[in-house]
Amino acid sequence: MEKQTFDWTEIKKQAEKHLQPSTDGCWKERVKLNPMISVIIPTYNQKAMLAEAVESVLMQTYKNVEILIIDDGSTDGTKDWFRETYYGNDKIQYARNEVKCHTGISRNRGFNQSKGDYLVFLDADDFYTDPGFFQKAIGVHQADDYAFVSANADQRNEENGTVKHQPLNRTGRVSREQFLRGFQQEVKKPLSTFTTLFKRTHLNRIGFETMRMMNDGPIYMRALLTGDPYFMEDFIGVCRKSKTDSSSDLDLDFLLKNLDEKVWVCKEAMEKEIPGIDYDWMVNETRATVNYYASNAKPNRDNRELMFQWVRDNLPKVETHMRLLVLKIQLKAILKNFLKKKQRA
Repeated sequence: MEKQTFDWTEIKKQAEKHLQPSTDGCWKERVKLNPMISVIIPTYNQKAMLAEAVESVLMQTYKNVEILIIDDGSTDGTKDWFRETYYGNDKIQYARNEVKCHTGISRNRGFNQSKGDYLVFLDADDFYTDPGFFQKAIGVHQADDYAFVSANADQRNEENGTVKHQPLNRTGRVSREQFLRGFQQEVKKPLSTFTTLFKRTHLNRIGFETMRMMNDGPIYMRALLTGDPYFMEDFIGVCRKSKTDSSSDLDLDFLLKNLDEKVWVCKEAMEKEIPGIDYDWMVNETRATVNYYASNAKPNRDNRELMFQWVRDNLPKVETHMRLLVLKIQLKAILKNFLKKKQRA
């Protein structure tokens, strides 16, 4: 597919057409010529990487940007660093959670404090390498009505320095039905949310201001309820995988809120009569979430039983299946540890 470029002057001309009244005398939704982008950055003890993330935003050629840093109770001097480096910079706001609340709540706080027409959720350990990303993504949004516009990013492992350069498996406009039905299976989700420019008017339609489980999957799922996404071909930044990655928020509360969020999305999608989103879809999404949690968090017996209780309350027909899935994961982990010990011996 030929790479698409955007002429900002032409985009402005097209936007001006939306300022004309319709035949019934009612004004159409105004398309702003210089809309604001709010960049929300949750952080916890990531001072060094946070500096690189902030600078990569300030280097964007698109300048109508506000940055909201939500410090989740860092103990590494993040607050002092901000005062020394950016205090008085009216583009950057700093807020601190005195008690650690995890990434989702920090994102929610940033969203409710933000003023932008468009939003980006940038983790403190990610950064942009393409200074034109915001400009291009705004251009795509202004050319048509999209729920969000996404691009690609490289994934870098901070422990061994390896880099994965794997593009999304779709480009251009993708129907929300296709994306939701094949979420993370047929249609890849972007690596993170910093590669995506979300439209506030769309997020407001689905109660985003009260959303608590703001990790990547639920954010994208909710946004898809409001319209189609657009995928750019460009690689615009680096997603770092490290020990301080915000995905380390994995705990039982994370799991249960994630599952509750998917139930909410499923019910909303069914009310909107989106094809393919039904009981079987919910079972598949639950299986994927349970598999991810059990594989990465290695829950103890009590937490496993609380997880199975959720399944019994919401999807009783598949409780046995979920128990067998978790047992299989446990047995694989035991075998893996056994083989490691055998190799050392």
